[in-house]
Amino acid sequence: MVLAEYRFKYKIGDKFKLMLLSDIHMQSPECDTELLKRDLSLIDDKTYIIGNGDWFDAIVLTDPRYSKVSDKTHTDAIINECIFELRDLFEPYKDRLVGCGIGNHCWTFNKRAGVDPIGILCNLLGEEGKPIKHLGYSAYLRLRFEHESGGQIKTIYYYQHHGWGAGSTTEGYNITKYAKHSRNWKADIHAYGHVHERAFKELPPRISMQPIACQWKTDKEYLVLTGSYLKTLNKEVHPTYAEVKGINPSPLGCSIVCLEITSNGIIITEENK
Repeated sequence: MVLAEYRFKYKIGDKFKLMLLSDIHMQSPECDTELLKRDLSLIDDKTYIIGNGDWFDAIVLTDPRYSKVSDKTHTDAIINECIFELRDLFEPYKDRLVGCGIGNHCWTFNKRAGVDPIGILCNLLGEEGKPIKHLGYSAYLRLRFEHESGGQIKTIYYYQHHGWGAGSTTEGYNITKYAKHSRNWKADIHAYGHVHERAFKELPPRISMQPIACQWKTDKEYLVLTGSYLKTLNKEVHPTYAEVKGINPSPLGCSIVCLEITSNGIIITEENK
């Protein structure tokens, strides 16, 4: 797990946005790059990107999962093509990219080939003094918001895990399994990918006693599923993996979480795209 801290300047009333991007699956012809470009075009100076794995499909010819119908690349250097395509897509937004994690597709490739595509992409997009953090398979981040005039620090904790398990055909199953796992971590936002679903749910609050007064304190926490840009079906005779497994189609795109800075704290809501 990666532990890190990030600092942001704010003034009261600012609304920051966290664009949580996972499961792009670059390389697949079913990757909706046009939708990804449209979503990236919405980024402003208060929006930050956090990657939660599987930006690469990373399935090469020696992989038993490989199928030509699921490979849009044109050369033998499949991973190289995907690295440069993602580099070109994210180059205009690299100042907005907090970090990027690794998913099961990249991790499987990394173990077999000894190459980490996410690490290479982070190095290509990073600059001296402005590195792009590799967030590993899971990450626990402290986000500190400091008033532009100094002091008045407000903090939220963000936890992400790429996710696990086979595709589900049962509505609500992924919410349930990740909600159970989230109780292991004290965080304001718990983000999970892998299942190609988008969701935003307020979790049962954690109740504690105030440090001084004998009164209870309620801490709100939120569960976020970070979506995907991979279409479930193709228009070919030979099916996609999801079609064979009977995985339900789901809305494409990323999840965006809004952080509104108020005098009393930070209000966390879902951005309705």
